[in-house]
Amino acid sequence: MKTNFLITYDVRDNHEQIIADLLAKGWHSVVPARQVGTQKPVFCYLPETTWYKSFETANDAGNEFLAISGINNTLRYMVTSFINWEGSTVSPKQHQVEEAKNMRLLPALN
Repeated sequence: MKTNFLITYDVRDNHEQIIADLLAKGWHSVVPARQVGTQKPVFCYLPETTWYKSFETANDAGNEFLAISGINNTLRYMVTSFINWEGSTVSPKQHQVEEAKNMRLLPALN
């Protein structure tokens, strides 16, 4: 059974290319969540070097990430499973706004 795994990382360089490759491989940096306190549905923009995707195991998630980022380029990374997030939405990056639109968490702007 697949589970959502969250990865956070630090790399030497190629940040923009890594983001493009993560998006192309189906990773997400926008997560549906519940607002702290009210429990209303919201979406959260994860920090720029934090992404998630469904895998069978944390090892599978880590291996795919390392194939994207490059073993020699990766300084450190951590993978963990996650469910039932609470959070808020502040200061998104442009790719996150586009992703939220694509995930139908934000209306498309004309």
